[in-house]
Parts: sequence; structure tokens; C-alpha cells
Amino acid sequence: MSITKINNCCGCIPLKSGIVIITLLWLIYGVYGTVVNARYISAYKKYIAAIIIHGFVALGAAFGLYILAFEDTFKMLIIYSKITLFITAVVIIDNLTAIISIVSYDSPKECAYQYGNYGGCDMLIVITIISILLSVYFSIIILVYARRRKSKEYVAATVDNHPHGQTREDTTSVP
Repeated sequence: MSITKINNCCGCIPLKSGIVIITLLWLIYGVYGTVVNARYISAYKKYIAAIIIHGFVALGAAFGLYILAFEDTFKMLIIYSKITLFITAVVIIDNLTAIISIVSYDSPKECAYQYGNYGGCDMLIVITIISILLSVYFSIIILVYARRRKSKEYVAATVDNHPHGQTREDTTSVP
């Protein structure tokens, strides 16, 4: 299936609703990551970078919610899609470091002690890989929606009396 043929998010959710859900998930991820890492800042200064990065994820997702609610234009959506690429990169790096950390433990018991018993550290690796794949898919969905919005805006600008845009007379008088 090509990117331009995607009509729904996850096969059953309309694109815009899916993007709102994705953005809310990323907002929760950013806020949660910021709060969890902030708990340890007094003991370990190494968490400062994680707090800043997760804070940027939360701000990017909040910006995305603003765009989707008030400025649903191609120009703003393309900016948001670039922000989602940053969010995806953060998720990938975060998950890859978790995988490397899990693999580096000498024994499964040591790993389970550090991460809690979530069905074993092997399961954590599977979860992080799924998280990476979902983040990439979510970025693609947002880019598809932005391109669809561009097509709608183009049609609205070129067709006389289109219900979603200006008429040709209106566009000639714009400075």
C-alpha cells in the first residue's frame, strides 16, 4: 500500500481523529517522561537531558494539538509533521538505548531487578520494537494528512465558489 492510499489511521479511525489520538499519546509520553526523570534530578544530574528532551516532546505534541484545533492548514501541518519526525527520533533513540541497556545486563535476574518483572526483559525488547514501529507509522500518518490537506487547499483555491475556500476573484484581490 502506498502512502497516498492511506485513508484511515490503524485501518479504522479517520485520519484527523487518528492524528488527535496520536498527538495525545505523544503528549502523555512527553509529560510522563519529564515527570519520571524529574524525580531523580536531585540525585543524578544525568537526567537533565532526558527531562529537556521529553519536555520538547510534550511541547511539540501540545503545539500539534493547537494546530489541529485552530490552525488546520497545510503550512502549519507540515511544520507539525517535522516536529513529529523529531518526536519519532526521540522515541527511537529512547527505545534503542533501553534495548542496549537490557541486552548489556549479565543475567536475566539483574535485568528484571532493574526494570521490574514485566514478563521478562525479552518482553521489554519486543515492546520497545513495537513502540519504534508505531512511532514511525504515526509520523507517516501525520505526513499523509498534511499532504491531503494541501490537496484540499489547492482545490479550494483553484475552483470557483468552492465551499472550503476562496473564489478566484477573492484570490486576485489579496495583496
